[in-house]
Amino acid sequence: MKKSIVGLLLLGIALGTLLGYWRAPKGDPLAELLPAEKLEGYIEATKVALISNAQGQNITGGTLLLAEGWAPDGIPEAKLLPTVYGVLKAVLQQNRGADKIRLYLAEDSLLARAYQWAAIAEYDRGRILVTGGYPTPAEIDSLKKLGLDACRPELADRKALAEIFDKTGGLAAARLAYSQSLTLPQVGEPKDNHFQLPLETPVLGRAGKTLGLKPQAMREKVLAINRFYWLKAGKTLAVLE
Repeated sequence: MKKSIVGLLLLGIALGTLLGYWRAPKGDPLAELLPAEKLEGYIEATKVALISNAQGQNITGGTLLLAEGWAPDGIPEAKLLPTVYGVLKAVLQQNRGADKIRLYLAEDSLLARAYQWAAIAEYDRGRILVTGGYPTPAEIDSLKKLGLDACRPELADRKALAEIFDKTGGLAAARLAYSQSLTLPQVGEPKDNHFQLPLETPVLGRAGKTLGLKPQAMREKVLAINRFYWLKAGKTLAVLE
């Protein structure tokens, strides 16, 4: 199903092609900030969309652009930062006048529809801050000791999750607005709002049938997936300047 956000402006390019053909002039600050070695491991065919209604002024002044990116089918941990950098570089190439860009990157288009971000990154006048990443086995074990679960979804799980976000009234819009409201890096432990989802039992029931799960079990799976991607939201992963 199509993502129900009005105003997404698809760039309409394969980022790998753009990065492959672009040649930076000597002394280009963008090339100095993101040299070729930073992009080694970048996942080809990663796509990006600008959220066209999210352009405005950031708190320090200047133009702010928000963008969503998604890989074709998952992002191994070793390739996460190169893919973040590759997408940011492509957006910057197309928007040289932007002072600040925030990028939300998902492992695939289904997870992007459900606002499950592998990383959130910001470019701010020559500085890049990347936050998020995947929880470690030790962090997942700590959750289990509290009676909570966090899991990386299989394809069938991702399809059901996207359906739930598409069919639950207001959920997608609320998570988009919440994603946009985050200040990076988030101070302290993750906020409770990271993990609160207003899920509806009938929608959970319909989506759960494809997985052989009853509504309560489907709810627990959705929350476990959400914890996996939001546990480290706002936690610094890398800084370039």
